[in-house]
Amino acid sequence: MKIKNFVFLVCGSVFLNLYASAAADNLQSQLSFETARIFARPLMPENLDAAKVVDDSDESYVQVMDGSSLESLTGQARFLAENSKISQLGSISDLRYGIFEKGAGSLVGVYRIWLLDTNAFLLTSIKFHKKHQGKGYATEFTKGLFKRYQSIGLIPTSQDDLSTPYRGFSGSIQLTNKASLVCNVIKCGYRISSIFGNTVYVYYPFVTKNCCGFPQLDESSHHSVVEQLASYRSGSKEAERSLRSLSLQNLLSYGKGELGKVLAGDSLFLAQTMAEFPDMLDLISDREKETVKAIISEEIASLIEQKASSYPDAEEKLGDALFKQITAATIAKIK
Repeated sequence: MKIKNFVFLVCGSVFLNLYASAAADNLQSQLSFETARIFARPLMPENLDAAKVVDDSDESYVQVMDGSSLESLTGQARFLAENSKISQLGSISDLRYGIFEKGAGSLVGVYRIWLLDTNAFLLTSIKFHKKHQGKGYATEFTKGLFKRYQSIGLIPTSQDDLSTPYRGFSGSIQLTNKASLVCNVIKCGYRISSIFGNTVYVYYPFVTKNCCGFPQLDESSHHSVVEQLASYRSGSKEAERSLRSLSLQNLLSYGKGELGKVLAGDSLFLAQTMAEFPDMLDLISDREKETVKAIISEEIASLIEQKASSYPDAEEKLGDALFKQITAATIAKIK
């Protein structure tokens, strides 16, 4: 670290820590919380290097610390130390948390909340150091965060509560990301708003109506899908069939006049679905089958080209077995 940055970091840290101790009820303290194994608080300037180590430990996940610098964390810490009202959070565009192990005190995860617009849903991303993944920390942190944000009046505790500055959290999870679906939906209580192609739209604590115009799940359907997700996580092909069937029907229903364009945007979902369950082609009207076949053929050709040119994401995108399955089963079906 450069001497100038080091001096700035130390001096800034001393000032902010003194300020925080003098104002115990500031935003920084209100947003912090702890659970059985971890404690979480907004990142401080001195955490920057450790946070980037966590972020860089696994390149297969989204980069949480993109755009973050010593100055940005210093500005965040100063803002949170100088303000005490929840409504003032709308003055910053995003917020980065550090997740620390109790005892050792080491930084094991980073979490970002952005689009802090009043009366809006909060978007998030989370990442743990590769060696700390799979320990249940994400579930523990997320539950703790929800509980904390409801207790300080940031998000509603009932569907009729319109007094909070934010409606809750929202996000989208790929249908193939079983671990994330189980963590967020089954363990943390996210509600499913819609399953659309390869994307599962989730909210906490309540589902918005008619979000993005996608078909919405009613209460009964939501519980049914949650049960199917648990079976899907355990490897049930019947559960996967049911989920993909619902996603495909929503995709077809939403496309209407621009079906080709909509389906092309989810061509990988189509290819995977038809490879696993070729008979699902029967869900598509005869008038649209040629469009679907052309889209799948184009997707397969693209994947074959990526594989042939050693495209770095091709194998991670599908895996060898699934890739072979798609190129064999689907091509055979559409000939």
